[in-house]
Amino acid sequence: MKNDNHNLKTQTLSLFVGKVLAFLVQIITPLILVRILTKTDFGVYQQFQLLAGMFLPILGLCLNTSLFYYYPIYDQEGRKAIIIQTYCMLFLIGIIFVAVFWNSHGFILAKVNLLELDKYDYIISLYILFMLVSSITDFLFILEKKIKYNIFFYPTERLVRLVLILAFLYSNKNTWGCLMGLLVYAFIRFIFISLYIAKKYLSNIRHIWDKVRSGSVFDQLKYSLPFVGGVVLETISKRFDKILINKYVDPSEYAIYAVAFFSIPLLTMLFSSINNVVVPEMSRLAHAGSDSDVIEMWHKVVEKTSSAAIPCIVFFFIMAEEVIVILFTGQYAEAAVYYRIYLLTFIFTMTSFGLVLRSYKKTTLIFRANLISTITTVAIGYFLISNFQMIGAITTAVISIALPIIIVIYYEKKLLNLKIKNWLPWYTMAKITLIAILAGLIILPIKLFQFNDITALFITALLYFPIIIFAEYRFNLFIYPEVISTYVVKINMRLQRIFAK
Repeated sequence: MKNDNHNLKTQTLSLFVGKVLAFLVQIITPLILVRILTKTDFGVYQQFQLLAGMFLPILGLCLNTSLFYYYPIYDQEGRKAIIIQTYCMLFLIGIIFVAVFWNSHGFILAKVNLLELDKYDYIISLYILFMLVSSITDFLFILEKKIKYNIFFYPTERLVRLVLILAFLYSNKNTWGCLMGLLVYAFIRFIFISLYIAKKYLSNIRHIWDKVRSGSVFDQLKYSLPFVGGVVLETISKRFDKILINKYVDPSEYAIYAVAFFSIPLLTMLFSSINNVVVPEMSRLAHAGSDSDVIEMWHKVVEKTSSAAIPCIVFFFIMAEEVIVILFTGQYAEAAVYYRIYLLTFIFTMTSFGLVLRSYKKTTLIFRANLISTITTVAIGYFLISNFQMIGAITTAVISIALPIIIVIYYEKKLLNLKIKNWLPWYTMAKITLIAILAGLIILPIKLFQFNDITALFITALLYFPIIIFAEYRFNLFIYPEVISTYVVKINMRLQRIFAK
């Protein structure tokens, strides 16, 4: 168990480092776009991202997610077969989507209040095809435990994306330039993963084809489809606010609303890095009937995510105006109020919800949770948005994220026969919250001084995060204590050498 934990830490850290480097490249994109595009063009660009974000999870049928269950338990030939059949199924789904969208794009876009995108129908359909097929990339290197790929692939990919967007923006400083850059990026991504899979997984094709024909396609669909129902409902629920608000606001106003969903830097990547690495190991433990080990692993994951999430939530809640203005210019300053409300959702997502149910193949419960939350969100959201518009929309967004998580972790509590007191690591989470609030009170007076936004953010971050790191390390709460320990040892060794002289 100790060696497994060490390997998981190494994989998680490498994946997180790769995601962080990718983020450092990606964060430049909106900083540039809001300074080149008009508010209206940036709003249309965000509508394109909304549309792609709606279609891609649904069309993927959770086939990539199912790899986390099947890949660890198959032999080498079985793994080749499951990768090939997943790739082929995604490609087939993408081709069907292209044919349907080309013939019905006006009708589809009208239904989701995104008719501004109608003139980009060819770009939309091809982009979704290429991104759908290449989405297997985000899972494959994790399953293969390729540490170097995890570190270098993601930032390189994002750098290519940024360069292509800027290249097309150079000659076309409008939405079309952005979207063409994204389309070429998606095509390159598609070609790369196609060649990679062909080279590594297409050896002994006849034997692999026999395994595919033996019923593994239906077995994979049987695992995925209950999950898909949940994803469809989750997609509708989480994007209902954005779809409906476009009925009441123009693209420039939607641009302000979209900015409010700017994620806390690094947190989303941290959650996905930890969860994606943990799922195969947790599935193995669940398959072996080791419930106590599953509980221990789940709680450790929640403790790790909480140690990063809670301090970040407090800091960005306090410094919301400065963050929005620095990143998106003063034109988008009014998005800060919506951003603060959105930050509350990270309290729920840090619970690593769904890990346990996925590990035990209880995906029907995820579907049930999403069904309940979707019905509730649509009913409440329609009233809130039609009466309160953007405030109603952001409130609906919080409900859509929080409600299914609450239901899912309740199911996980019942599955593992946990009592309320040991449902989650409450004591650890409470200590982290107290540390974050106290550190927040220390930096709060700095906002009273007339610093410019960059100076204020720099000073508060320079004061706040060292306090958090020191306090969490002191009380054994820091997410990666071994990193701090390494530096402490090095500093002590240097001090000893200095005093020895």
